[in-house]
Amino acid sequence: MVGGKLTYVDLALLHVLRATQSQFPEAWEALTSIPLLKAFQQRLQQTPRLQEYFKSDRCKPFSGNSMA
Repeated sequence: MVGGKLTYVDLALLHVLRATQSQFPEAWEALTSIPLLKAFQQRLQQTPRLQEYFKSDRCKPFSGNSMA
């Protein structure tokens, strides 16, 4: 979010964005008012260490409707 280093705030926001996308996929795709947040999410998800984590057994898929 601020500066060039990955922080806990970046990771926390990434988690919220990924959870929102998982829980509300149709609404997420239709949402056009947050292009910078979507770009932030894509940028972070493309970092090699996070890609490695997302592909690992340690990264569990979101399940159920945890945002209801």
